[in-house]
Amino acid sequence: VSKKAFLSFFKTCEKAAPAEDEKAAAKEPPSVAELERVFAKLAEDDKVTKDRLMVLIRVYKKVMKDTVITDGIGIKGSESLRRVEVGEILEILGEPKDEGEVEVKRVQCKAMKDDVEGWVTVSGNQGTVFLADHSGMFKVVKETILTETFELDSDESKEAAKQLKDATPRKLRPGELVDVWLWPKKEEKSGLMRLKLRTRSDGVVGWATAVGNAGTVFLQAV
Repeated sequence: VSKKAFLSFFKTCEKAAPAEDEKAAAKEPPSVAELERVFAKLAEDDKVTKDRLMVLIRVYKKVMKDTVITDGIGIKGSESLRRVEVGEILEILGEPKDEGEVEVKRVQCKAMKDDVEGWVTVSGNQGTVFLADHSGMFKVVKETILTETFELDSDESKEAAKQLKDATPRKLRPGELVDVWLWPKKEEKSGLMRLKLRTRSDGVVGWATAVGNAGTVFLQAV
C-alpha cells in the first residue's frame, strides 16, 4: 500500500457512528499529519505490505508458564500435541471459551515456533496465568547481525554480502530492544528461526536469527 492509497483509504472509509452516550466525548478522526506519522512507522521503502498490516491485526500472547497444547478444547479426552514453554509466542485464533468440565478458559491458537495448532489454557482455576498479552517487542540476549533477506543463501543475500564485505554489518547487541515487523518463522535450509524487525535505537529494519538450529536463543520476547 502506497502512502497516497493509505491516506485516501482513511479519508473515504466508512466511520462508525458513536453511541448516544459517547457523542459528547467523540473524538475527531485522525488528521493527515497523524496518519502520515502512522504510515512512516509502518512503512518500509515507502510502502506498507500486507504481511506488515497482518502483524497489527492479529493477536499474539506470550507463554508465562509451561503448559501443553492439545488437539481439543477439553482437557480430558484430548491428545497432547507438545509442551509449550515460557517465552514462546502464540497467535490467537479465536475467543477464549469455557472448557466445560473444569472452570478454566481455553483458547485455540497457533505456535509461531513450528505452526502447531491446538488449544491452550489461558488461566487456571486457581488463578495461575499461562498466557499474557504480548506487545511485539523482543530483547537481544546474544549478539547477532542483521541481514537484508530472510534466506541466508539466496542470490539477494549473497549480493548483499558482497556489498558488505568491506563494510561493517549492523550488529544487535545484548540488551538492545527491537520491534517485530514479521514474526519468527523457520528458514528451512538452515533450520534457523528468523524474524524481521526494526531496531528501537536507530530504526534499522532487517532480518535476524531469533533461535539457532541448535536451540541457541538470540532474541527473546519481552
